[in-house]
Amino acid sequence: MSNYTKVNIYLSLNNIFKQVLIIFKKRMEMIKMKPILVEDETTELKKSTSELKEGIISIVSILNKNHSGKLYFGIKDDGTIIGQDVSGKTLRDVTKAISDNIEPKIYPSVTNIKIDDKECVLVEFEGDDVPYLAYGRAYMRVADRDNHLDIKELRKLILKNTSDNEKWDSLE
Repeated sequence: MSNYTKVNIYLSLNNIFKQVLIIFKKRMEMIKMKPILVEDETTELKKSTSELKEGIISIVSILNKNHSGKLYFGIKDDGTIIGQDVSGKTLRDVTKAISDNIEPKIYPSVTNIKIDDKECVLVEFEGDDVPYLAYGRAYMRVADRDNHLDIKELRKLILKNTSDNEKWDSLE
């Protein structure tokens, strides 16, 4: 093989490598633009703590179906991270609202986290004491939605989560 042929092969491979690198960089940029979080049966996203009441309803919905989950403040429902101002007071207000408005009581982890250099609030929660109520009402998570339970559905949920030892029929 002549030196001329070797140079041409090298130049061709070099051009191919450059094109692959350009494509790779574009793909990486597209990946960075995609949301890293999505709403689902165990994850709820809220743009700020101004949506705290809706967030509390989501906590109850998730607990009633899945017994654990996460709620983020500072992230739009499409996964766009916008962040929000987070102080010690913010975290205390979220904790107090959860404590005051969910029955039976839960004790979640409420923390300040950074995602893409933006401050957000993460609420991690769990509980097996179903049914949970928010503002005196029961909800159930279906996909990424919080559905209000009517009395018939609430009865089914209670019976489903009641052991045989707790049912009135078993008492004699």
